[in-house]
Amino acid sequence: MLELIGQFLSRWFSGAAWSKWTGPDRGREKAPKTVERRRRPGGRRGTDSATAKAEKGDGQPSAQKAEEGEVALPMPEPVTETVLESPQILSGPLLTRQREILDRIGERIERGQFDLPHLPSTSMVVMDLAANPSSEIPEIVETLSTDPVLSTRLLRMANSALYATQEPVETIHEAIMRVGMRELRSLILALSMRQVIFRNGKLTNYAEETWRQAYSVAVISRSIAEPCSMPADKLFLLGLLHDVGKIALLSMLQREIKDTQDVTPTLVGRAFLEYHEHTGSLMAEGWKLSEEFISVAGCHHNYENNEQYARSAAVVSLAHRLDMNLSSGDASVYWRASSYPELEFLGLNPDAQTALIATAHEAFMENLEDSPTKAA
Repeated sequence: MLELIGQFLSRWFSGAAWSKWTGPDRGREKAPKTVERRRRPGGRRGTDSATAKAEKGDGQPSAQKAEEGEVALPMPEPVTETVLESPQILSGPLLTRQREILDRIGERIERGQFDLPHLPSTSMVVMDLAANPSSEIPEIVETLSTDPVLSTRLLRMANSALYATQEPVETIHEAIMRVGMRELRSLILALSMRQVIFRNGKLTNYAEETWRQAYSVAVISRSIAEPCSMPADKLFLLGLLHDVGKIALLSMLQREIKDTQDVTPTLVGRAFLEYHEHTGSLMAEGWKLSEEFISVAGCHHNYENNEQYARSAAVVSLAHRLDMNLSSGDASVYWRASSYPELEFLGLNPDAQTALIATAHEAFMENLEDSPTKAA
């Protein structure tokens, strides 16, 4: 199974393997510009939103308005009740038994004594087929048909605002044709990760936030690919997998916790803070992912110190920070370019910074409305 994961991602980013799906008749990765899309009150869609101006006053860009306390685009309500990255949680006191739990987890990680989560076998087969240019769509349809959950969520995605035209799709075959093979691979991997994360029954709230953030960072990463001069599909995966170590940590926490009173945001947040990058690099290595995935999973918050893939780590760190500020609903922080040191590291000029922040906002809001990975 681990071999399949590595082979799948290696084949995905192999130029030769894309030959069948990169010609003029390939499946769409993005909806064409002629597609009718729903409009969200107060916001704009497509490339217009990246340079959206305030609808009132002197028409300054959104970021400038934010400095003056005015924001042109609407912010979401806080989208999570389980905040795991606040300064209070990450520096808060721990009970003695909670510290002992963290120390035992740390020892297990150092000894490599933790189980690598396995992705569902059906999902792996579908991803492998989708990454193989010799595969035929009927073969993929037949495999997907054995899993009603995957089939339902694929149909939901194909009919979401990102892809939908005036005619809804009603079959798996139509859904694959509409979303495209490369988008299908991303979706199946995302859904597989969601299933693995939610195996941790005692920690449901924390699993929900872990999943929400992973998918949201993936969506934001993909949306800002162009100004960052990186492939959108690779950034989606890097964003999805950058905090993969949290999956193993949730499993270890569930195994170590005997008293449910010990399950607090401080305990889970500190476990993530102290161990998720190291655990993530070990997981990516165990899954036989490429050096880039291993490196970014192991060092993305301190992206300057990532010697091999600092730019990839910086983009993922930026997407993570954008999501964190958006999910908290803090407009005064979100719209300030100075909130994101990664922007200067990536060499973006002020206009590009403003446009990127607005683009990420659009992607986040669209994901809130149309995410195909929400529970069916």
